[in-house]
Amino acid sequence: MTARERLAYVRGLLQGSDFLGSDEKTKEVWNGLLDVLEELSNEMDDIYDWQDEIEDYLDALDNDLMELEETVYEDEDEDEIVVVECPNCHEDIYVDESLFDDYDELVCPSCGSSICCECCDDDVDFEDDFDFDEDDE
Repeated sequence: MTARERLAYVRGLLQGSDFLGSDEKTKEVWNGLLDVLEELSNEMDDIYDWQDEIEDYLDALDNDLMELEETVYEDEDEDEIVVVECPNCHEDIYVDESLFDDYDELVCPSCGSSICCECCDDDVDFEDDFDFDEDDE
């Protein structure tokens, strides 16, 4: 039951019963209280409507922002993750490739030993280093 329905129910109870008696001041007080509650109920309905409008606006704004991000960032290359084996503990370390340009050495998170970035930066050309024959299947 909504607040508006409960308010109407209480108003009907008061008008249909002898609760207030013949005292006009009491009737005036109760009717005043019910009027205030009705105004509050109307204002709450307005707030709920306003909140729904704001939610719709924020959803549209979020969609527009997502489209803008896709447009702006679609041409940028994403950084690649490179797997490097620590020479000390032989753990695989996943490193952002851009770190090789920024630092001379990295620290292994497992054992704390230094890893030379120049050693990790060598690109291996598998086609030159290995002989791939399609017939050797």
